[in-house]
Amino acid sequence: MYTTSPTVSGTTGWFVAGGTSVASPLVASMYALAGDPAPGTFPNSYPYAHPQNFFDVTVGMAGSFSALPGYDAPTGIGTPDGVAGLRDPWGGGYGAA
Repeated sequence: MYTTSPTVSGTTGWFVAGGTSVASPLVASMYALAGDPAPGTFPNSYPYAHPQNFFDVTVGMAGSFSALPGYDAPTGIGTPDGVAGLRDPWGGGYGAA
């Protein structure tokens, strides 16, 4: 990431980040690229209608939980393979690309 605001150590510029510091803005951006959700729907449910559009993470651990094939606690249904899995599965969104 790049910051023009000094970090706690007083530095600016490029630095490495991970976890939710990276994942949150990426997923939010992908939802924005996926198009507007259909009125009265819940966009957080869209991925479960499109599990084929996610890479299933099967290796790794988060605390005492292990990643397994299919849905699991550390990775949910996986990582998005583009924005298709974040679109309204019923096609009712506004301006969907």
